[in-house]
Amino acid sequence: MPNGGLYAKIPARRGRTSRPEPAPASCPRVPNLEIASRARCTVDDVGRNFDGWALDGRSERMEQEHGKTVVGFLQGVRFRRPFEFLDVGCGNGWLVRRAAGMKGCTRAVGIDKSANMIQLASSLAGPKEEFFRTGLEEWSGGPFDYAFSMEAIYYSPSVGAAVSSVYSLLRKGGTFFCGTDYYGENTATAGWPKRCGMEMQLLSEEEWRAAFRGAGFRVSSRRVTDPRGRAAWRREMGTLFITGKKPS
Repeated sequence: MPNGGLYAKIPARRGRTSRPEPAPASCPRVPNLEIASRARCTVDDVGRNFDGWALDGRSERMEQEHGKTVVGFLQGVRFRRPFEFLDVGCGNGWLVRRAAGMKGCTRAVGIDKSANMIQLASSLAGPKEEFFRTGLEEWSGGPFDYAFSMEAIYYSPSVGAAVSSVYSLLRKGGTFFCGTDYYGENTATAGWPKRCGMEMQLLSEEEWRAAFRGAGFRVSSRRVTDPRGRAAWRREMGTLFITGKKPS
């Protein structure tokens, strides 16, 4: 699969000193932890907490921390041509820009709950790229051939409802790729909601698969490890990728 557009812009990792494993790149550190006690995270709740990342440059950390794993996973995908691509929780648009550069991509769209992230992504957009500030369940764009989401679906009040929303945005035969480091078997990440001050839905690998089946997908899953990862869980547990195929 020609995917030079995916590999072209991965930045080199900066050197790091030894220190405890940080909260996930997709999880902002919330100064007002009162939000953690709320029953639901609304579009505004989640969006406001990511707005600061777009302003202080930390959105680049998401690309640096997720880029290698995401690109490595997508390298094994044989994309049909032509195709339209959706990134759910696109941040600054790094993956949308990569997808737009792939041979056969005619349109690449990113959605995010953060107004500042969308503004940043839009400022860098090329002719094939579009960005929308919206929650997944409130959006009716599409249809798409492929959808992707990294560390975003678990912020939804209902993972099942979020997955069903993606299903409705895909064409028949479309595919949804969902990546997460925060899953039940990966106990090293269990404390992330408290550290982030955000509600996150914790599902086991089988529960993720069940959510995809419940939406109507044919489902598969696998974990992608990083043998050179600094944290033991990156080497041993890795990122869980769930793939859902919408019947033709």
